[in-house]
Amino acid sequence: CPQRAGRPLIAVSHIHERNTMLKTMFASVIALAATISLAAGAAAAGAVGVQHFNLSSPQQCMTGKGFLYCFSSVGEETVVQAPSGNMNGEINATFSFSASSGGTVIASGTDSIHQHALLTDSFSVVQEVGAHETSTVTSGGTTCTFNGDFHATELNPATLTGRIQYNNVTFVCV
Repeated sequence: CPQRAGRPLIAVSHIHERNTMLKTMFASVIALAATISLAAGAAAAGAVGVQHFNLSSPQQCMTGKGFLYCFSSVGEETVVQAPSGNMNGEINATFSFSASSGGTVIASGTDSIHQHALLTDSFSVVQEVGAHETSTVTSGGTTCTFNGDFHATELNPATLTGRIQYNNVTFVCV
């Protein structure tokens, strides 16, 4: 690794920026899939009403290649299953990480996400879905921020039809 005053540097390159943005977008898709999966599991179990899922995890650290990596999360998912078969799900969570070497933090970041979905017709139609996310990573003196704001209605996975109301994405490094 390149060194500055005895510390390794983590360079923020275009490839790193693209990977960070893709990671963030995939996290949104995975969180939405988790909402649908948990709701489907609740429906199969015959659960009707409000269910809460804890997404919080205390800080956990691991070492590798001379670095200390730490991760934590705070959040909750709420799923409401109606007797009609409709399901409303919402996720609010913040994920944080840091990487350090020799006691000095060399990279850190947070990812805050809010997602909501309303599924109808026994989960065959995503009546409404929204994903709102902000991800900030600081490394090597550069801070990159990803913002994603997506909203769609009447999505039918079987026919691949629906309406995207807006899909705004920004990615800025300073």
